[in-house]
Amino acid sequence: MALTKFPLETDQPRVEVTLPPGRHVLELVVEDSAGLRSEPDTVTVTVREELPLPEIAGISPVSGVAGRSVRAAINGRHLQGATAVRFDGRGVTARILSSADPERLVVQVNVASNASPGARGFSVTTPAGTARSPEGVNFTVKAAEEPSTITGIEPSSGRAGTTVSAVINGTNLLGARSVAFSGTGVSAEISGRVSATRVPVRITISSRASTGPRSFYITTPSGRVMSPRNVTFTVQAAEVMRRITGIEPSSGRAGRTVNAVITGSGLDGASAVTFNGTGVTARISGRVSSTRVPVSITISRLAPSGARSFYVTTPAGRITSPRGVTFNVSGIIVVPPGELGVSAVEGIGPAYTERLTGAGISNAAALAEAEPSKVAGVLGISEERAKVLINNARKKIEEGRG
Repeated sequence: MALTKFPLETDQPRVEVTLPPGRHVLELVVEDSAGLRSEPDTVTVTVREELPLPEIAGISPVSGVAGRSVRAAINGRHLQGATAVRFDGRGVTARILSSADPERLVVQVNVASNASPGARGFSVTTPAGTARSPEGVNFTVKAAEEPSTITGIEPSSGRAGTTVSAVINGTNLLGARSVAFSGTGVSAEISGRVSATRVPVRITISSRASTGPRSFYITTPSGRVMSPRNVTFTVQAAEVMRRITGIEPSSGRAGRTVNAVITGSGLDGASAVTFNGTGVTARISGRVSSTRVPVSITISRLAPSGARSFYVTTPAGRITSPRGVTFNVSGIIVVPPGELGVSAVEGIGPAYTERLTGAGISNAAALAEAEPSKVAGVLGISEERAKVLINNARKKIEEGRG
């Protein structure tokens, strides 16, 4: 910086000079009345800008819990460059996190676990000086909160593919916001009024959710509350519909043995098949699955004709055939001498013979007079095909007469 000369005429040893902020080098020369001058002398002077004192307008948040730390912002003016924040009393300290903004000072307030509850005034120190919080601007220490706990859940289990209404029990659960379970396939939503000891939830369990115990947690204003090791919610396997849907073939003639297959669901472990009435017995004749039970059905020559219901014995209990699923027993076909049996008609084999006989059409004459719709229904064929068989019966009868 260039030298600044000050040719001043004064008989006083004191000289006053006004300088702008910054660093200045002054050259001093003393000259007497005779015109004699001293050797120049230099003086370096640094002029600092006068800074305004800090001002405090507020703090947010305005409180903290004993034993915890909280990030807070002190608002005001001329807070830049703050070097210290101090709270009244004991147990509350602060660490400055950001001091670049003149109107916002960010600090971490650490509240000791033994800090006394109550309002605390505070101060902010900057290079320009120290400011105290005004009346009404305080940081309040709150007593330490009792920890939140989970003590149980009722019911404590549910089947895959269902929705369960449950209640989580515990302490200090007021303000619970959400509930989450470990793993995948299980979700929950709070379904009612929350209290300090109860959180009602609706738990949705996916049909694909893996079975087994699940831990869970509740989110509260103070954080997550985990269920203890001995409190879990167990996902159970989806309930299987245990039923019989059919039997094929669904009929047999007295004096015969029929190999059939019973179909349905939940048939695993089937150990026996039993028909109602007398004269019909069965044994499992092959590999059983959840949907199929192969059986060998023995029909006595004396078995009464008619539809029979039946049941399958499994480890889970009996599964009874529904009303529309039966096994029909038809009597032994006896064709009077000279009368053409239905089996003599072209196109009628043993299976059709058995079905027609069971329906009361036991000879060619009866078939020749039958309605096509009835024959079609008994044999499970079209009416056009039934008309062909009826015509064949008539032809057979004509042949016999010729």
